[in-house]
Amino acid sequence: PPVRQSRSFVAAAVRQAVPAVVLIETEHPLDQPTSGYFDPELPQEKAPVKRGQGSGFIYDGREGLVLTNAHVVEGASKVTVTLTDGRRLSDCAVLGTDAFSDLAVVRLSSPLKDPLDQDLSLGIDGVADKLDEDLADEMARGEADKAGESEATALVSSTDAADAQDAQDGSEKQGEASASAGKGGLGGRLRAGFLGGGWTLPGLRAELPALFGPPPGEGGAKEPAKEPAAQGTSAARKALFPEVQLGDSDSLEAGDWVIAIGSPFGLENTVTLGVCSASSRSVLKMDAGINLKGTLIQTDAAINPGNSGGPLINEFGEVVGVNTMMRRKANSIGFAVPINRAKAVTCDLAAGKPVTWSFLGISHRSMSPDYAREWNSDPNSYPPNLPEVRGSLVMHVTPDTAAARCGLKRFDVVVAAKGLQVRCVEDLTHAVDATKVGDPLMLKVRTTPTYPWYGTDARRGRH
Repeated sequence: PPVRQSRSFVAAAVRQAVPAVVLIETEHPLDQPTSGYFDPELPQEKAPVKRGQGSGFIYDGREGLVLTNAHVVEGASKVTVTLTDGRRLSDCAVLGTDAFSDLAVVRLSSPLKDPLDQDLSLGIDGVADKLDEDLADEMARGEADKAGESEATALVSSTDAADAQDAQDGSEKQGEASASAGKGGLGGRLRAGFLGGGWTLPGLRAELPALFGPPPGEGGAKEPAKEPAAQGTSAARKALFPEVQLGDSDSLEAGDWVIAIGSPFGLENTVTLGVCSASSRSVLKMDAGINLKGTLIQTDAAINPGNSGGPLINEFGEVVGVNTMMRRKANSIGFAVPINRAKAVTCDLAAGKPVTWSFLGISHRSMSPDYAREWNSDPNSYPPNLPEVRGSLVMHVTPDTAAARCGLKRFDVVVAAKGLQVRCVEDLTHAVDATKVGDPLMLKVRTTPTYPWYGTDARRGRH
């Protein structure tokens, strides 16, 4: 029967992204009451820990950087990352977390598939001996291949005794080469570099081009030959970790296909399909008791416990969001942090720097002409004359903030920000988040005349 070929865009997108998706396991210490008596001679029980799971994805394969949710790794005493191909890395480092964006960056504990990195714990002599063994095994395999070819030729052409003598000589040369590996081979040169050349373990990788070039003292050493070796080493490091391709979350529209990948309940590489239900859902409207900045991507792709930190990809396999939570007591309502917001903070998180967010210093709600007319028609409302415009109504101004210093007051209505019309809370929030700390933010405000609570209100006759 003819071979069937899948033409599903979902499978194609998943194949592109899933190699860089990881399972994250954490251990969080629990407070344990201790008695006043401590005997160092008695065996001590291990401190109890709380274990958790989440997801993440490698966005920088060369440096081994993983992006995930802050609530997955924040406060963890141990982080273990498992790759799609089964490789498992323990004691990974949390470089930085940010609660306002619910994002965190984790560095993988060591480059994978690199014998030098894996064997540095053996010490200088251990690494040197391993290099000698690897070189001797390689030479032995080469000589064995040559011997096999000679035997095959002997069967066909009836090789005489002289050919047999040549094969014996070759075997003797192989033994001599294996025996000399410890003297002039990689291991010997490694020892010489550390003992006489002043090498250090952190600088070992920088010396790899010299290690794999001709031995010192032999005429074949050429300085230009080091450059290709260095380039090869760099390329090998780039291939150690797969990485995802980051997309543009601003181009996402409601109705676009999206795919969530993660490890819900520890089930690695689970794929769920859905659509973008809303590309910019305000956190304020969700009334979920969370303290996140800006807006989130809403999707009906299934997001369950353990999906947190995994990628939300588009139909082209590009990451457009970081899965962060689901709405409780609801079906098919999940949320993801837009990837463009993640791009803005990953550099600071990877460097261990605190992420700074712009803060205007107000609490506000969406304002419409209908709401203002209803408010003004109530004889018990105060103030009685809200402007019947569309914008963002200031409900509270925090003292000693930018809003207080520029003169914003309660019941003012912000109708434009940065030259763009403000029609709701989300518009003003987006303008504030898009402004860097210290930069000016131009606002157009309709003020509302207010009256003192005590004294005479000429319009309502209050006292």
